[in-house]
Amino acid sequence: MFEYMKERANINGAQLADEVNASSIGPLCEYVRVDGGSQITFGFTTQLSVEELVVLDAVLANHVAIPPKVLTIDVYQIPSIGGTLSEPMGFSPDETRGNTLLSSETFTIIFSENNINNMDWIQVGLAADTDSGFIMPYDGSVIRATAHCENTNNKTCSFHLYVNELSVGSILQLTGSRQQTASAVNLNAQFSAGDKLRLRGITSGKLEDTIVILWIKWRKA
Repeated sequence: MFEYMKERANINGAQLADEVNASSIGPLCEYVRVDGGSQITFGFTTQLSVEELVVLDAVLANHVAIPPKVLTIDVYQIPSIGGTLSEPMGFSPDETRGNTLLSSETFTIIFSENNINNMDWIQVGLAADTDSGFIMPYDGSVIRATAHCENTNNKTCSFHLYVNELSVGSILQLTGSRQQTASAVNLNAQFSAGDKLRLRGITSGKLEDTIVILWIKWRKA
């Protein structure tokens, strides 16, 4: 057995062995051993020629080591309604939302309605008044939403998020027949401390027994 040692980190040894054996290298690569640190060892049945060593380097060059991503969490206090500072909270940049500093913690708010007709406001618990909503204590962002309807009655419903009196548009949609679900995982609907969040259904007909959940993170300005 002939061994050749190379310097490279974060390599999938089994995949690399398959690629070596699929190349123009004659001797069989029986194993690729990834040792501690950045050392990797190839085991061949016979010695490689100079030309085959060049091919081995070329195969290995296609596997550029990717350093593990380290999540940076910083601790801040952010102003609440009236300017009072929050307790210390962890924040990290969210690359999918323009590197906005969002909180480590996530919480949910739930809207539910027995029957939704066109332009109906979705209830908050047992509060039936159309002006009822959730008051946000800090700046933040709605980042995800899911919905479940027990019976869509073959109708389509778009759920529009309102920040105070302003619609930020449809955040997800239910469509189809009978029981349906929907999700939106890449939202970035921002709001400020003191804003009220409400949800409205724009639908082509009545939906029955519907629940919508919004996932929220706090935002560091």
